[in-house]
Amino acid sequence: MQIKLTLNDGLAKQLLDFYNTDDLNSVINNILEEKVAQKDNKIEDFFGKIEYFEDYDYKSMRNRSASLS
Repeated sequence: MQIKLTLNDGLAKQLLDFYNTDDLNSVINNILEEKVAQKDNKIEDFFGKIEYFEDYDYKSMRNRSASLS
C-alpha cells in the first residue's frame, strides 16, 4: 500500500541514525511492526485465562519466601 507522509526532517534524521540505515521506508515499516507486536502482547489479554488450583494460597507463598531470606 502506498501512502503519502509528511515527516519532520529532524525526526526522520534521528530515526535513520537510530536504525543505522538510509532507507526511511524500512524504518517506518519496522516501527509499525513493533507497534503491532506490542498490541498483541498486552498483559490484559491473560486476565481470566489463567486457572489456579483451588488449594493454591498465594499469601502462604509470600510468607515462605520471606522466611527463606
